[in-house]
Amino acid sequence: MKKRPRDEQERIDKLKDMFLYNIGYEHAQNTCKEADRLLGEYKNFEIPGSLNEWFLKHQTKCNKKIKREKIRKSVIRISKRVAMIILVIGITSGVVKMSVEAFRIRFLNMIIETTNKFSTMQIEEKNNVDYVGDLPQE
Repeated sequence: MKKRPRDEQERIDKLKDMFLYNIGYEHAQNTCKEADRLLGEYKNFEIPGSLNEWFLKHQTKCNKKIKREKIRKSVIRISKRVAMIILVIGITSGVVKMSVEAFRIRFLNMIIETTNKFSTMQIEEKNNVDYVGDLPQE
């Protein structure tokens, strides 16, 4: 196969481009004519009331769903901030309670309740032992 000269190859490429452009232009014209015909045909088309009611119900459902999603996102955002604030307050109060002696004593006195029954220690000696007789004499 012979190699074509550069001028001839450029001419063939331009012809191909022009051919494709003409095909696209005609197709666009045909599509526009078909759209105009369908527009004229359906111009006086009446929409049934049931379809209109269905669409309005569907639209209200979609709007409610969008509002719920916005509220949910804002609640999540606010709850994250509140959680961080509570965490910071908890940490600072813990640090203050454990570093300041007056607060620490008051806090520990609230938690620890002193009673005579459980807070005292007594030592009782038991002399009644069964294993003493089993020991060897030496």
